[in-house]
Amino acid sequence: MRRSTPLLVLAALLAGAAGAEEGANPYQTPLKPSGFEARAVTVPPLALPGEPAPEAAAHLGVEIRVQVTDYLPRALEPTLVIDGEPIETRTRIVAVEGDVTTLGFLVETAEPLKEGASLAVQMGEDETTRASLPTVLRLQEIRPLDPAEAEARGLPDLKCWLSPPDAPP
Repeated sequence: MRRSTPLLVLAALLAGAAGAEEGANPYQTPLKPSGFEARAVTVPPLALPGEPAPEAAAHLGVEIRVQVTDYLPRALEPTLVIDGEPIETRTRIVAVEGDVTTLGFLVETAEPLKEGASLAVQMGEDETTRASLPTVLRLQEIRPLDPAEAEARGLPDLKCWLSPPDAPP
């Protein structure tokens, strides 16, 4: 039995070297997004552990949920890229179904959300893992917040929130 252990180690090393030669390092390959959906959400104030609850009110945001095939968690956070610019967002794993993982990106300001914007995802700042989504952002396809919830929380209408402040109503 002891003789087979070195052979297994050697086989594993050779398999790893062969994969590296083919560029098959899964941590350096682009993500595989297959689609996305966007919806308006209520963003609660961010409370830090051990800190008193913030006095700020909840505000409107948009969560972009990206479906990624064969997602491999890495030491870096997934990053949403809009029109070539990485966006600072809160990120979470929404669901895992088979080999598809849905990642949620919470965009808290309207500025990066433009009609026809290209979307991509990458791991952290590593552009070698960047992959574009197959479609572009369509503002009319963002699912609005329930009107009763928006009114109860004093949140603006999604269309008003998305339009620039100097745009005519």
